[in-house]
Amino acid sequence: MHYMSNKTTPAERKYHSYYLEILAIVAAIKKVRVYLLGINFKIVTDCSAFTMTLQKKDLPPKIAHWGLLLEEYDYKIEHRPGTRMRHADALSRYHICMILQLVQRKHRMKMTM
Repeated sequence: MHYMSNKTTPAERKYHSYYLEILAIVAAIKKVRVYLLGINFKIVTDCSAFTMTLQKKDLPPKIAHWGLLLEEYDYKIEHRPGTRMRHADALSRYHICMILQLVQRKHRMKMTM
């Protein structure tokens, strides 16, 4: 399991949530590319539309490009409702600065005890 966080660019903030979901999947796979090449792995997503997207013939150019990037991998896509993925969603909701503040606050509390 791997966790990463990425801030969207001003241009990406205008993307539909569907595009952002696919962008996140592609970015994550590219990040750990060296570990995934040559093995079968599973992409678990709460974006039900993504499970059928790459099987379509007429894709928007941006999604077609991302689909080409994924062709070198051996993967299966599994849809899992967001209600069953709260653990992943919770991590993505906090910006790293907020997480660091919480950790520092907890550390200070331990030092004063």
